[in-house]
Amino acid sequence: GDTLQTEFVTAYLLQPAAHAYVEIQEKAQPFVAGETFVTMLTKRQGPVVREEALLEEHNVESVFLATKLTERQAEICAPISTQDRLIGFLLLGQKRNRDIFSVEDVRLLSTLGTEVAVALENARLYEELRSSQVMLARTDRLAAVGTLAAGIAHEIRNPLVAVQTFVQLLPEQIDDPEFRTTFLELTNSELERVATLINDLMAFARPSPATLDEARIN
Repeated sequence: GDTLQTEFVTAYLLQPAAHAYVEIQEKAQPFVAGETFVTMLTKRQGPVVREEALLEEHNVESVFLATKLTERQAEICAPISTQDRLIGFLLLGQKRNRDIFSVEDVRLLSTLGTEVAVALENARLYEELRSSQVMLARTDRLAAVGTLAAGIAHEIRNPLVAVQTFVQLLPEQIDDPEFRTTFLELTNSELERVATLINDLMAFARPSPATLDEARIN
């Protein structure tokens, strides 16, 4: 805005969840993705200057775009796109000194739109990469938990069978001191073993604390 000395500059970015192009500060009415204005803007290879579009009175598309810009009190619209994907766009008001937008101004906006689009696309791809890495880590963790659970089940079953066997024999040999001593020792040791296995499993499933480290942003 300060570089081109315009009255205002508003940026609209695509919000997939809302299926619309939403103004960054959410003060202006959004543009629904797929509406005529967005579709026509996607086809454009560069900025749309309202005054120039009005001069193309026989071009229905240009007149429509100019009308939309007039409704938003904008003099120029600069798309932010990569190939055939419209990531967003900028709407700029009149220049403060009421001068027209020069060829250099339009070229600057076109370059700016391309650079912003590349930056936003890189940010999106990085976020998708991070999400994929998290999902892979989660999948690996779940697979490891499944394998561990199978092993734990086997480890728990063995001491429980031993305890169950002694419990079944206890009514018949309750008067045998040696049997009672052996029964108590085995029961305590096997139950401690089961408790240890369960504690280990819970510790493994508990989320690890976040670790912070320095990184090169570039």
